[in-house]
Amino acid sequence: MRIVELNPILKVIRVEIPITKPTGKIRINERRQYTDFGVPVAARNKPFSKHMYVKFRHALAGSQT
Repeated sequence: MRIVELNPILKVIRVEIPITKPTGKIRINERRQYTDFGVPVAARNKPFSKHMYVKFRHALAGSQT
């Protein structure tokens, strides 16, 4: 991730999240309630909202993914 815009007057931080492939290590999920499981969403087609979160896939030691 990298910061694209930082505007303290408007209180805006805009970051670029490198999501390039469906098999990538970062996924964007969306859930309606905090206790719900999230479902994957197409982050390029839908604006990020307060119901979305970033899910990181951790590689296990010795794994190639």
